[in-house]
Amino acid sequence: MTFALTRTLRADDFDRPDVVRLIGDIVGGHGAAARHRKNWEFAVGVLALEAGGVLHDDAVGLSVAAGHEAILYYLANRCRRVFATDLYGSSDFKDAEASSTMLTDPDVYAPYPYRRGRLHVSWMDALDLRFDDDEFDFVVSFGSIEHFGQLEGAARALAEMARVVRPGGIVFVTTEQPTDGLAEPQIPSTWLMDPDVLLGLVADIPSLELFGGTDFIRWPAQGPPAVDFRVHSRVAAAGLDSRPHLGLLAIVEEQPRTMTSVSLALRKVTA
Repeated sequence: MTFALTRTLRADDFDRPDVVRLIGDIVGGHGAAARHRKNWEFAVGVLALEAGGVLHDDAVGLSVAAGHEAILYYLANRCRRVFATDLYGSSDFKDAEASSTMLTDPDVYAPYPYRRGRLHVSWMDALDLRFDDDEFDFVVSFGSIEHFGQLEGAARALAEMARVVRPGGIVFVTTEQPTDGLAEPQIPSTWLMDPDVLLGLVADIPSLELFGGTDFIRWPAQGPPAVDFRVHSRVAAAGLDSRPHLGLLAIVEEQPRTMTSVSLALRKVTA
């Protein structure tokens, strides 16, 4: 069966040889340690870039709300230039994924040797990308648009990504899909988006089209095992992470909400 690139995470995705190989290449994890939804996001993203023909030694790419993720260093080893942008040092994630240290010394977070001259790090708002139109072969954003200010912020960020990618280029985004079948209550700082909402965001940007197939899970259905956010926070504070981590459970207004990763693989329409 064809592996759709716009998809909801499934536990058995981690059994695919191509996903396992890419997780090993990107983050160095194998076996149970690799079963983390962020690793899944990276692997599916690379599959999408490869399928779109935009991952090569002459490519120029952009990662929006990039933090200091391992994928940046992987892409620097496969592209001519990679630009990493985030609100480094000034967002809610300034003490974790978006430390200001990234602006001055990205080597601190490098998981392996990388081509240092090919990674460029900048402070930049995802809703106002300071790049020219049609500048990049690809734009990626992993697990971030849900934090940009509800649907309005997510839509604006996606439109900015569409603006700066060249015709024929690829935009790949991951975000949070609810797995409980509920629309409310929403998490104030993390806006959950079901497949219909995501498809609506894409429909509102005429320059983007889905590519590589679609395979959403719609609930009610059994979602992936969820890590309690309270446990996850304590473990993360200790510099560790819960494994496997395929879904997340949060309590909002005394209501449990569960979520997992979902991807959008998009191509900019050729004029």
